[in-house]
Formats: sequence, structure tokens, C-alpha cells
Amino acid sequence: MAQFDIQITKAKDSLQVDSDVDVSDEEVYKWCLAEGIKVYLNKGMGKITKANYPDEEKRKEAALEIAMQNLEDLKAGKMPKRGRVSAKAGKVPGKVMTEARRLAKNLIKDEMKRQQIKVSHVEASEITKAANQLLEADPSLIEQAYKNLEEREKVPVKIDIKSVIKTSPTKVAAAEAKKAKAKAATSAKQAAMVQPKARPTVQPTVRH
Repeated sequence: MAQFDIQITKAKDSLQVDSDVDVSDEEVYKWCLAEGIKVYLNKGMGKITKANYPDEEKRKEAALEIAMQNLEDLKAGKMPKRGRVSAKAGKVPGKVMTEARRLAKNLIKDEMKRQQIKVSHVEASEITKAANQLLEADPSLIEQAYKNLEEREKVPVKIDIKSVIKTSPTKVAAAEAKKAKAKAATSAKQAAMVQPKARPTVQPTVRH
């Protein structure tokens, strides 16, 4: 399993997902994997339209041909350009990217203040977007993030966390309920996918 930096398109931001922790349920993991493969197999079909393929059967054949080629590319380890960018970013652990983005956001805010731009007047998504651009322009921030985390790990926690931090029964129950709901939804969807289509009933012909 691994950590992924997943883009949230409309938020213009990203979330770090640890597949070992956040997608620990096997059925949910399989569903996520299947959804990802589905996206890959369906890529490159923008021109498969009724206008270009008026005949439905030919349209289906064209779509299937592209899907089969996509499957061959998948087996060969080929990735689309956007996938290659994500893969490159994926080599950096999620916690490092979180720290690097925090550093970048702080630098952006400092520069905004220097230029007399009030942080409170700017959407958080705009600051995040600028921080992401800064990370691309200045990879040294990622190196600094590694160093920060290494230094942080050297600092011992001089209190007994278990005696200070109390688990919330409400939050535990909510987390368990959410997990159970996701598992039920996944199982229902998978069951629907393997459900054989009902064949039409053929009425016997009565001859007189």
C-alpha cells in the first residue's frame, strides 16, 4: 500500500490518502481500485459520439477497441501524461507533501502581507493554488519539509499522551458507522455488478 496526493478538482486543493490507514477495509480498497481502473480503461473516448458514429453497434465497437488498447497499455505499465505527473509527486510521502505545502502557504501569506494584500480578503483555495505553484517552482521546500519532519521525530513527547488525550466515544461510534455504511454500499454495488440480467420471458406460441 502507499500514500497518495489526491486532487480535489472543485476545491482546487488536494488531500493526502494513506491506503493502509484510510482505506483499510479490503472491500472498500477493491472498489477504489476498480473505480481507478475503470477511469483508465475509459480514457480517450471523447470522439466516440453519435455524431462521429451514427450506428450504435459501430460506436460500441470503437469504444471497445479503445478500451482494449487502454488495457494493453495498462498491462505494459504505460501512463497518460497527467498520470506521470501524479506518479512523480507520489514518490514524495503524503506527510512530507503536507509539511511542504504548509511551508509554501506560509511563504505565500508572508509575501501577501509584504505586498499589503490582506489574507482575510483572499479565498483559501487561491492561497493553496499559489502554494502548489510555488512548490513546483521551488523544490527546495520539499527538502526542507523532509528536514523538518526528521527534526520533529527527534523531539520526545515528555508527557503521557494516554493520560491527557481521551478517546471520544461519539467520534468512535461515528467512525465505525461511517465504515459500516461504506462497506455496505460497496457490497451492494458489487452485488449489483455481478447480478445477471433477467432474460425476457418468452411466451409459448399456441397453435390452433
